[in-house]
Amino acid sequence: MANSKITSTKRPLLLLGWDGAEWDVIDSLCEREEMPHLSQLRNFGFEAKLASLQPMLSPLLWTSVVTGKRAHEHGVLGFVEEGLSGIRPVSSKQRKVPALWNILSEAGLRCQVLNWWPSNPPEKIKGPFVSNLAFADGLSDHQAYPASWVEIIQGLKEAFPEADAAILEGFIPDLEQQDPKLLQALGQILKRSKWQFELAMKMLTEEADCRFFYFEALDQIQHLATKYFPATSAEGEIPEIIRAAYRWHDAMLGSILSRAANHNVIVLSDHGFNSSAERPHDLPDVPAAPAAEHNPFGIFIAAGPDVNPEASLYGLSLLDICPSILHYFSLPLGRDMSGRSLDGLFKERGPASSIPTWDGLVAVDFSAAPEQLSAELLKDLEELEYIDLCQGAPQLFIREEQAYNAAVSLKEAGDYSEALNLANQYWQASPQAYRWYILKGRLHLALKDGQGFRDFWQSLSTEQQAFGQLRFFKAIHLLQEGQSEAALKEMKSLAAAGFKSAALFSEMGHALFLAAHYSAADTYFNQALSLNSNYSSAWNGRAQVAFAQGDFEKFQSFANRALELKIFQPQLHYLWAQYYIENGDPTSAAKALSACLQMAPKHLKAQQLKEQMEDHSSSEYTYIVSGFPRSGTSLMMSLLQAAGLEVLEDHQRQADEHNPRGYYELEAVKKLPLGGGLAKSEGKALKVIAPLLNYLPADRRYKLLWMDRPLLELILSQAKMRGEEASLTNFPFQKGQQLEAEQKRIQQWLNLQPHIEWITVSYPKLCAGADATLLAELSAFLGININADMLQARVDPQLHRNKIG
Repeated sequence: MANSKITSTKRPLLLLGWDGAEWDVIDSLCEREEMPHLSQLRNFGFEAKLASLQPMLSPLLWTSVVTGKRAHEHGVLGFVEEGLSGIRPVSSKQRKVPALWNILSEAGLRCQVLNWWPSNPPEKIKGPFVSNLAFADGLSDHQAYPASWVEIIQGLKEAFPEADAAILEGFIPDLEQQDPKLLQALGQILKRSKWQFELAMKMLTEEADCRFFYFEALDQIQHLATKYFPATSAEGEIPEIIRAAYRWHDAMLGSILSRAANHNVIVLSDHGFNSSAERPHDLPDVPAAPAAEHNPFGIFIAAGPDVNPEASLYGLSLLDICPSILHYFSLPLGRDMSGRSLDGLFKERGPASSIPTWDGLVAVDFSAAPEQLSAELLKDLEELEYIDLCQGAPQLFIREEQAYNAAVSLKEAGDYSEALNLANQYWQASPQAYRWYILKGRLHLALKDGQGFRDFWQSLSTEQQAFGQLRFFKAIHLLQEGQSEAALKEMKSLAAAGFKSAALFSEMGHALFLAAHYSAADTYFNQALSLNSNYSSAWNGRAQVAFAQGDFEKFQSFANRALELKIFQPQLHYLWAQYYIENGDPTSAAKALSACLQMAPKHLKAQQLKEQMEDHSSSEYTYIVSGFPRSGTSLMMSLLQAAGLEVLEDHQRQADEHNPRGYYELEAVKKLPLGGGLAKSEGKALKVIAPLLNYLPADRRYKLLWMDRPLLELILSQAKMRGEEASLTNFPFQKGQQLEAEQKRIQQWLNLQPHIEWITVSYPKLCAGADATLLAELSAFLGININADMLQARVDPQLHRNKIG
């Protein structure tokens, strides 16, 4: 690419970053007409929630925006780094991959970079580059490229040396009654914001193809508000200091737009700010604790001559910004970028091209060495509680912080094993051990490493095992082990003890969903959403409940809401595929299946459905006999054996007076809920009692015979087998109702399984003898011959005991 130069025929693009901008606040202020310029942008543009990344720390996130890579890939892993003379603000030299401005400059496009975090030291690009340290007092030298911009910055600082009382009163009334530390911090923030704004206006007088402007004041002021006005924030009101901060940014936006009339503009934030009931009011004593106040969804607004305001886009992520901008400028996407181009956002854009990677193809040329010390910036970070300069060994603190952030990033990327390797190095020896405990527990659960989690749990002290978060993990572990009742009991105990979170209630819903208690599951998913209306897992749960209940109108609504928040939900894409097939839309079904399998290549049911749609599926079935205990499953297995099918059984359960011809059971079936496998079964018959059906592996096709016996007979026979007395005079009618509901649930589930074909077989008719219609139905369904002689040889009418009528 070194000699590839292009002249852009595209309109200029302005990427405007507002750190921490929150949709709830924006919606409220726009409704009150307090943000007229942003309202106008919204009226003519496209907007969406923008999913953030973990860890939710601004230097990491803004670097992901311009690289399309996660933190462990791009290398910026914290707020600070080690320098020759000690700790210093993180520099862009930590970045291991080229940024958008490097790629665009290499392609001959003019770029401008203002205050991006981190952007120290400045980089030599095709256009001006002003680093984030240029706005710290006394640090203008060497913080801009070319050097002519240094004088401009110094002139701004001299013209506006401080935010005076008149400006501060617009944010906080009654200044004389306020904490001097608050006024000093706010003054510093507004002073730098003013310098950044004036420099942006200056840059807009020069031509450029792509501008990268970043303002951090919103996030900093929101953190100040929660610290100095906690009561107002806790009550859900928007403190005046925050309202004023958004109005300040709206005013700056209006001026910027007046000079960017022909631009396509994207306004985005790296995360939101949590105003929900889950926002912590006491921050944990860990590095970067204020990140706990962040909302995992930022803002995304795009407007301009080439923007399609009617774009149909879901699940936008910070990782989508870089590939989308490359596509806008007709440059290839790196296939190693985790995001996607937002196809349809810009008008008249053809398909995106791609190359394996941009890494190594573009040089990153710095104009100076990183600043060795910025006491002012470090002090700001410490006051905002992002770093702790009192650490006894700062170098060790920095290395551990970078390792932790890398591990969290690896976890979110799905590289659980590598993340666990890092966690194992620190979790017992770290001064911040608790967060490593939490991460290690999560990783064992993500890996579904039951033994690893048990070993981890046993290594914890009794006091540690009592921690709410770790108890929650224990409940998830029980759920993974197939102990749904024990898991639900533990979760209810946690909720009763006051440990309430969207994650807890969502998992309680998940446990009930697996047990097919759909209404109860939906109740808990709703409770999760009452705490956090943007909790995508809970919307996913509601969608799955609605699908299972056959309420497809609700399914569509809930599934769309979940995918708007997070596109990476393969099970929902699979359910959409099923929905489309049921509604005669194979084209949409194929697209949904493709999305599912791109995200989860081993999704067995999706693979099976795809094979069926392509008519490439195996011609051999596994033959399943199912029903409740005492419904005639052993008799049917005997009949299939007589018809020539190989029966999978291990004879561990011996014949007895209740089943004198044997039970035809396989012990491996009972172990399916614990994660056990099932050997090759195609062309063979297998007995699986009703509660275990949903654990059958979805990598094969089944023909299932559901044995239907009157519930009165069934319950009396079960009672007799247990040695209990039961008759019509003391019949347990409540159990009958429960079995009836369970049978209905299971048969609804069977109807939704693309890899299972099934029919009902009447046990009384089977016992009655040669029913020509029944035999013909069985033979046609199974594709094998079952005749009257086989049936008579296997049926003993004397075994049809506890007969009603």
